[in-house]
Formats: sequence, C-alpha cells, structure tokens
Amino acid sequence: MLLFAPLASNMVSYGQTSTDAATIIIDDFERYRAGDAPYNWKKVSGNKLIDSEKELIVDDDYFVIMDESNNKFIRAYVDNESTQVVRPRDDGYKWNLKTHRILQWDWRAVALPDGANERNSSTNDTGGALYVTFSKDFIGRPRIIKYSYSSTLPVDSVVRFGRLVVIVASSASEAMGSWVHVERDVVEDYIRVFGKRPPDEPLAIALWSDSDNTEDVAMVDFDNIELLSTIDERN
Repeated sequence: MLLFAPLASNMVSYGQTSTDAATIIIDDFERYRAGDAPYNWKKVSGNKLIDSEKELIVDDDYFVIMDESNNKFIRAYVDNESTQVVRPRDDGYKWNLKTHRILQWDWRAVALPDGANERNSSTNDTGGALYVTFSKDFIGRPRIIKYSYSSTLPVDSVVRFGRLVVIVASSASEAMGSWVHVERDVVEDYIRVFGKRPPDEPLAIALWSDSDNTEDVAMVDFDNIELLSTIDERN
C-alpha cells in the first residue's frame, strides 16, 4: 500500500528534516522486518518515552510490524489495555503547517471494542486513533486533536475533553475489515475545534489503541502516514 514512490528528492522524502518535499513520509513501515517493534517510534510508559523494542511486545498490548501480500504495516492490539507509540517532531522529520497542512494515512479496523463510545466515560475506548499534539501552555498542557476510528459514533463527530478534542475520522458503521484512506486538513480541523489558527509546528504524532473501559479487544492496522505539500494562500 505504498502510495508514493521516491522518484525525486524534491517530490517525496522519508521523514527528512527539511520541509521542501511535496510529500513527507512519516512512516510507511516498509523498512522494518515483520515481527519487529516500530523502533522509529517511542513507546509511552507512564510519563516517559522509551525505545520501542521487541521485548515490549507482550500478549495483552503491543504495536508490531506485519507483512501481508508484500505490504508492511503496523498493528495495534489491546486486550482490556491501552497502548501508544509516539513520533516526536525533529525525531527524523520536521512538520510545518505552512507547507504541509494535509495529513493522510490508511488504517483498517480488524476488531473494535464492542459498544465503545467516546462520549461516555464508562465506555470511552477507541480501538484505533492518531493523535496530533500542538504547543503546550505555561503549565505544560498541550492541545491535542485525536482522530479516532470509533466503534459507534459517525464520521466527523466531535467530542471535547478540554484541551483534547476527538474528531471521528472513521467509523465501524461505515467500514470494518477493509483498508480506509483518511485525508485531513489539520489547519482546518484545528480552527474548527479550537477557534483559532494552530501553531505552525506540531509537536508530535502518536498512534493509540485502548479497550480497558469496555474490557474488550481491539486490533487496528495503520499504514502510509504522510504529510502533503499545500499552498496556504492565507500565509
């Protein structure tokens, strides 16, 4: 499912530190081996970011590289747990919304927590989510957009948790078991939910899965996480 081939250096870049490329590939997971942990991502452990290592792949929660029909991707699995991996800015890539405001990726929901609903605290699980973290306030609280693959809510639903806002990007009511392509204008989404223009440089991208409130199982695959070049006429 590789959507862009590296035909020229000014067209596609694999996580380069320059923002000159038309497409910046955050990760397409083709450079890993099947069964690997995603070593280009940091695993969240409590309040710390630690290296993703194969030894951290445990039975009830993990991110692992898969290979299917000669396409590699990352799978998130949780059984009554939560798990998250993060790719901080400047850790192999730069992202400036003035040049790359479009975020796109592919994902596939193999299993989502039954009855999960982001609006209800008792069932607030998201089988698959992609987070974009923006600048922090004076006490260190970031603004976050969480793009979710919801078990129950329709696409474009918005759920607010203070400085974290959930936008449903895909829903089980529309697609399960098949790859879904998502393309989001991050600037437009930020203005929509926070009422102002975002900082030019997001801090991080994260992948997430949880099923601990519903005490169920989730399995979601992610692939082709990319930033697309755009011309913002308002700049």
